[in-house]
Amino acid sequence: TLVFTAKIKDKTIATIEISLKDYSIIQCRAFANKVCQYQDRIAQIISDNIKMIAERKIA
Repeated sequence: TLVFTAKIKDKTIATIEISLKDYSIIQCRAFANKVCQYQDRIAQIISDNIKMIAERKIA
């Protein structure tokens, strides 16, 4: 898996785990394992950048 953090300014708002098999989001959690209010936006950003993420896996 890949693990990313999502930040707004300097504040971490979520941790995102992505599968290396199909680049799907396994989980997206906010502080204290709560549901992230930005989950839909984060999913869209990941989706928009899947090609770049996959290319970097090969590099």
